[in-house]
Amino acid sequence: MRTPIACLLAVFILLAVPGCSGRRHANVLVILKTKSYHTDRCPRVRMANTRLMTITEARALNCEPCPGCAPGSAD
Repeated sequence: MRTPIACLLAVFILLAVPGCSGRRHANVLVILKTKSYHTDRCPRVRMANTRLMTITEARALNCEPCPGCAPGSAD
């Protein structure tokens, strides 16, 4: 019984520590109403109802990047 628990613990630790699980994904703010994602400095998110997620998650929801702040343009 100890082996499966030890394996799960090792996976958890690898995923929790930045850099150990590969490249970290940048977080963006998603405006679900417009299906667009933005950087935290974008003026379009000031009064909007937003949700924090990774760019990968936003793209999976078919959200488009903001043309003004261009999140993820370095990808």
